[in-house]
Amino acid sequence: MCFPSLVFELTGLGRGGQQIQSCKKTYKSAVQMLVELASQQTSFVILDEVIKMTNRRVNAIEHVIIPRIENTINYIVSELDEQDREEFFRYVAFFFSFGFWALM
Repeated sequence: MCFPSLVFELTGLGRGGQQIQSCKKTYKSAVQMLVELASQQTSFVILDEVIKMTNRRVNAIEHVIIPRIENTINYIVSELDEQDREEFFRYVAFFFSFGFWALM
């Protein structure tokens, strides 16, 4: 087995400190990346919770609030139609009781 000379570049009596410094730098970089990754993971978890909450609100609006409003609108429209029919029949009864030509 033949190892490249780069593997043993920082070994030996005079270069042990360099090896430790290189390990320290790599460890520090790895810890910084782990902190950034943990921060992003926390952000993703929070974002996921907010998305779930928003989806629940949207579902509540679509399946509860909008149907209630539509039912209320339909009820109001039917009541107004009923009032129009009653008023029309009142006019018809008035015209037949007094005669249509009496009003002209």
